[in-house]
Amino acid sequence: RSLKEALPLADIITIHASGEDAILGPREFALMKKGALLLNCARGNLVDEKQLLAALESGTVQEAWLDCFVDEPYSGPLTKYPQVIITPHVGATLEMGDPSAHIPWSAAGKWKWKQWIIL
Repeated sequence: RSLKEALPLADIITIHASGEDAILGPREFALMKKGALLLNCARGNLVDEKQLLAALESGTVQEAWLDCFVDEPYSGPLTKYPQVIITPHVGATLEMGDPSAHIPWSAAGKWKWKQWIIL
């Protein structure tokens, strides 16, 4: 399936791509299934932040988990959304036994994960 065909079907969209241009911009957010979960652990510039904010406000994106941003460390408007989990892009440097490395996922137990898109 193309991205255009897959976005309306996806419960979860997870980004693990490289590149300089946004993969998720106004057209892509408009195609998304309402209530989607977005996970970006690739590059901050791949998601248009202004469009993500609008998608959170409208409920198109129910929750987001982000660990990469255009400007880091991140202190922008996404920090004010309780349904957005922001983590540093340093997962590989954390000690496995460090309790602070365990980050609760507020969506756990609520999702019926049926359709994924991995970008």
